[in-house]
Amino acid sequence: MAAFRLEEADGLYWLSAKQPASWRTMYAFNLEPQYASDYELANWFTSTNPQAPFLNFLIVERLDADRRHKLVNNRYIVEGREGELLSETELASANDLGRILEEAFNISPPAPVEAIYAKIATPPARG
Repeated sequence: MAAFRLEEADGLYWLSAKQPASWRTMYAFNLEPQYASDYELANWFTSTNPQAPFLNFLIVERLDADRRHKLVNNRYIVEGREGELLSETELASANDLGRILEEAFNISPPAPVEAIYAKIATPPARG
């Protein structure tokens, strides 16, 4: 089972997860009320800003009973519940991508897998 800790400092709460080498901060928040407009603005920004990672990278993550599956562009990573690296694979083809999306994430792509792979095989330069 994964270990978490919640700490408070200067009015902020920090949620961290235990990793093999150290603690990793996952979230920081305060206790101020949040309104739908707060979420709408943040969601609009991350879905429309050209610098937002979700517009430039394929990012998929799924947690199951004993491991975490991550897909970042053409890198498929499997970690244990404590964050230890179990495997890392570079997807070499559209067929690899389609197989991982189906087997690890149970996802049917909304576009041809060949078109998706063509975009992630050579991600845009960050600038």
